Amino acid sequence: LDRMREVLVRSAGAGATDVAAEAIEAWATRRLRTYEDADRALCFGRLDTEGGEDPLYIGGRWVDDDDGVVVGNWQAPAARPFYTATLPPELKT
Repeated sequence: LDRMREVLVRSAGAGATDVAAEAIEAWATRRLRTYEDADRALCFGRLDTEGGEDPLYIGGRWVDDDDGVVVGNWQAPAARPFYTATLPPELKT
């Protein structure tokens, strides 16, 4: 998440013109504000696969690093199994 913030901060000065730079800075500022919720609760669920691969954590926003996805957005198709999963009989009430 820190790396993603750094990329946004650096992008603020990427405009070719003053107008473009202002637009990019405004966009980056709005994006950075959306990261504030992630500081409180980055993820709220986890999907484990039968194949033993790394679990996919589900949260309010997509977070990645150099190795790939760290947290998948709850709205992404990859998160669908989290919402459609059924509980085993021993956990049902």
